Amino acid sequence: MFLLSLGGTSFGLAEETFAFYPIIVPIAAGYDLMVPLAVIYIGSNVGSLASTTNPFAVIIASDAAGVDWTSGFSVRIIALVICLVTSIIYIIRYAEKVKNILKNLLFMGLLFTKFMSLMLLKKQQN
Repeated sequence: MFLLSLGGTSFGLAEETFAFYPIIVPIAAGYDLMVPLAVIYIGSNVGSLASTTNPFAVIIASDAAGVDWTSGFSVRIIALVICLVTSIIYIIRYAEKVKNILKNLLFMGLLFTKFMSLMLLKKQQN
């Protein structure tokens, strides 16, 4: 997520992240599909939100406004760090919650399968 935010903050990485879905989805095995989606989408958008050195959102706009592009740089860095840390904490909490729910669902699914197979055996014996 940190690397995706660096791409977002440096050159506006957004639509280009579609190529990362086939790479990150298998890594996030054991989670639902919202976890890799959030890592990719929120990571790149947090970087674009802060836009520390994005030539399109910062440098060209600063030149059009007649101000130096480095004015407000420290504020953009602080915004990037705060938003990135907040989003990482949020995604980790969500992923842990989902993983616990999926473990319980898997266990319940195994119990249900065992119960159904016992019921079928009982029915066949009668």
